[in-house]
Amino acid sequence: MRNAIVLTMVLGACTFSLSAQKSEAFDVVSIRQSRSGEGGGGSLLLPGGRYSASNIPVIVLLDAAYGIPPERVVGGPAWIRSDRYNIEARADEAVTPDDTGRLVQRMLRDRFQLKARVEQRETDVFVLLAAKPGALGSGARPAAFDCTNMESAKKGLAAMSPDGIPGCGDRRAPGRYRAGGVTLESLADALTPALGRPVLDRTNITSRFDLALDWAPQPGTADEVSLVTALREQLGLRLERQRVPMDTLVIEQIERPVEN
Repeated sequence: MRNAIVLTMVLGACTFSLSAQKSEAFDVVSIRQSRSGEGGGGSLLLPGGRYSASNIPVIVLLDAAYGIPPERVVGGPAWIRSDRYNIEARADEAVTPDDTGRLVQRMLRDRFQLKARVEQRETDVFVLLAAKPGALGSGARPAAFDCTNMESAKKGLAAMSPDGIPGCGDRRAPGRYRAGGVTLESLADALTPALGRPVLDRTNITSRFDLALDWAPQPGTADEVSLVTALREQLGLRLERQRVPMDTLVIEQIERPVEN
């Protein structure tokens, strides 16, 4: 540390910074299959280099590791979508959100014997566009809270508008989407499951909004017809079909982990 201080003083006008050593792998990992029978689950990066995942399938872990959603994962046995796991992991060194993907990848290789590759494949997508330049519909209004600011976000997380829009974050149900302080990119991500294919934001609108969207869900089918109409009438947005190259995760090998 003394050497670092001396170098900083000598270099003077030069930019010089040191960051904490990054972990290459979680030092402690506990994995157990969840047999709760419940459908919900999630994961969190906690203080002290801890990563906690509750009741999540491996397909969701792959998304956390590679940033590639389940609809763009090819191969692998059926259990990566059905079996759910509880995971507690800890790294001795500093861990940031940007580190999480790399560490989860390593955990999947070590504990699930994962072998996979990322390749570009032509993919059918929907592109989200503004129906009229510079104008959105009545279901989109400027965000009431700055959810990128910690203090404002705390207030937003505790708030709810009379029409059911959270101050920050989103709430989803079949045929219903309410979100506060989100980008249209977040909306595109939320529409992907309902439409059955990736939705890409190409509106070039970077502002954050409070959004309310309702459509008639179609059980067992993609909601394309009702969503196209709802997006145009309520949010002033439209969908366009395109075929574009996108990152696809190809699983070559994966095994169930030994529990501990």
